[in-house]
Amino acid sequence: MTVYRFSQILVRPLAWLAAAIALWPLVGHFLNSERMFGVFSDSYQTHEMTSVLVLLLCGAVVMRRRNASVASVLAGICLAIVIARFVPQFGPVFGVGGPYMMGWNTALVLGIIAGGFLISEARFYSLGALLCFLALGLTVVLLIAGIWQQQEILGQMSLTTGVMMIALAASIAMIHAHRGVMRVLLGPYASGRNARMQLFLGILTPLVLGGLFMRVPDWLEGKSEVFLLIAALTGFNIALIVVMAVLMERADHKRRQLERKMADLALRDGLTKVFNRVMLERRFGRAVAQTKQGNATFSLLMIDLDRFKAINDLGGHELGDRVLHDVAQALRLEMRWDDTLARVGGEEFAVILPGANLVESYEVAKRLCACIEKVGVMRNDGSVQRVTASIGVAQWLVGESMQQIYARTDGALYEAKKLGRNRVLLAPESGFDKRIEPVDEAVIAMPCVSPETLAGVSERCQNVA
Repeated sequence: MTVYRFSQILVRPLAWLAAAIALWPLVGHFLNSERMFGVFSDSYQTHEMTSVLVLLLCGAVVMRRRNASVASVLAGICLAIVIARFVPQFGPVFGVGGPYMMGWNTALVLGIIAGGFLISEARFYSLGALLCFLALGLTVVLLIAGIWQQQEILGQMSLTTGVMMIALAASIAMIHAHRGVMRVLLGPYASGRNARMQLFLGILTPLVLGGLFMRVPDWLEGKSEVFLLIAALTGFNIALIVVMAVLMERADHKRRQLERKMADLALRDGLTKVFNRVMLERRFGRAVAQTKQGNATFSLLMIDLDRFKAINDLGGHELGDRVLHDVAQALRLEMRWDDTLARVGGEEFAVILPGANLVESYEVAKRLCACIEKVGVMRNDGSVQRVTASIGVAQWLVGESMQQIYARTDGALYEAKKLGRNRVLLAPESGFDKRIEPVDEAVIAMPCVSPETLAGVSERCQNVA
């Protein structure tokens, strides 16, 4: 499972985890049970407004797929309440000035998370993700400040609140894991893997080294200054790594695009944009494998445009190229999505029809003949010269190689040329040295035959198979 897929699975569980933790102290406030004011009994208590705001944001995360407008409204309400926390008139609602209140740092983190959600929903994905990272970083710093007894710097935050903030910020950051900076950090490519490792080391190293210094009071007197320096270094590392990861991903993205383009050029004809002979051979191998697994069959069609040299003589190679392009597009529109169309020569195309027997392939070939005739060339006298094609059809026999069925179909194609062009002919079961029975030989020589006659030929092919 990829990191991206795993992150998508975690979005809702993290939101539900934050909601469950928020409900516990909120129920405790309603029951007036101080033991329930925090999930972790040895930590600070969680204010009821903190729980309400967390629940609003959790609701926004859960609702965004069903109704994005409702989700944005919930996040907007949360942001408005956070702003009210810093208005003196609303101070008593949040317990400001008393021993038990919603801290300004908690409100700040919640406001950043709500802003990140709203900005991400406005399709500023990278900025929204960075705000969630900022909220995560502040929460971790606040929790570490409590562990190191440095609450005078940024205030205090209960462990219960901290866990809620981390789960909520991570959930919102991963909502748009396929967009912006999250696509880089969670991507399966080298830039993403390097960024994740650098983030881990860039955050862990300053915190571990700083913790060692803080535990040795004889080394340094100004613990507060050291703590601020550690926090600043950690934040700088995060910002630097994210920026470098984005730059690396942009360069790597261009390289991947170039590789895909080169791979596409290697498998497609540059003029008509259909597959070339290399891809035809791959699709033939796949058709053979599918036939062996499902007891099905497939057929090969060889198409050659009639009197194509006359078209080149009429308007030069530029006109000939345009006709080839138009014919290829017309053929493509008449085929199923899993059929394979390839240009194998100058004015020659090949088609693989998976699951089609001789009867079905013959009907398809007639339709292709008709669609080619719709491609016209304007003569100098103003008249339109219709483009026609001769088509050979063969049903695959068990054990037959690409070269063998190609030779049979190509033989039927050139036999059609000898018989007057603009027709569909069926290939014999084993080369032209072994004709089909006389009743079926008429099928080879005629552009139109009855389905009953074709069914007999197809049945014998299946018997051979």
